[in-house]
Amino acid sequence: MATRQKQQRSEDPLLGKRRGDIAILAMLPRLERKGRKMQPRYLAVCRRNDCNRRIIITRQAFINTKLERMHCGCCSVNGSKPKNRSDKPKDRGIKWEEGTFIQRYLLEYKSWIQMLERCYNPKCVAYEEYGGRGIRVTEEWHSKEKDFSVDPYGVPKGFLKFLECLGPRKSRYYTLDRIDPNGHYEPGNVRWATKKAQGFNKRHQAYIRLPSGELVRAKKYAKEYGLNYSALRERCIKEGTWVVKTE
Repeated sequence: MATRQKQQRSEDPLLGKRRGDIAILAMLPRLERKGRKMQPRYLAVCRRNDCNRRIIITRQAFINTKLERMHCGCCSVNGSKPKNRSDKPKDRGIKWEEGTFIQRYLLEYKSWIQMLERCYNPKCVAYEEYGGRGIRVTEEWHSKEKDFSVDPYGVPKGFLKFLECLGPRKSRYYTLDRIDPNGHYEPGNVRWATKKAQGFNKRHQAYIRLPSGELVRAKKYAKEYGLNYSALRERCIKEGTWVVKTE
């Protein structure tokens, strides 16, 4: 069986052929998907400007691709000038130079930016719930003037103060939360918290009215007695004991 496969590969008409800057070196084993064999794949090499980068290409791509596009992507389509990918990093609003301070604390930096957007940008979707209600950010976290002492590219001083106060996140599952949901973003009223912890700290809280007339937080009640929250909510709504209050 092995010798038969070797003979089939050696007889493949594409072996050793070149189109554009791509030359076929060898045929790879055929893969199967859902019981059906996929089209043949080849190990190829890019010969443009001594690139010598090895790639995997399918038979269809090798035969049908236009000659001017037959390269590994190392060069521009219409010329021979190689691309230097580090010259023009993608503009995502953040400096993405390797090893910068902001890149190391990217999650915290995004939280800082989003905090300012929620409070001061009327075009932000969440503005009505934050800036529209008068929620503000402490003055020392505002400054976007760059400090070059920690990074040659500069870091906003407001972000450095913000990070110094809260420290880095424990993990990506922690987001920015205000301890008092009606208070401002200021030292002593902000923390990193999980979504579960933030669920107990919302302005809009659901309560259950007990037979004695006392109101108990629904989430706390469900957790204390090991009840399914959704089932508890549905039952209390039917009984008319479900109360939603805005604090």
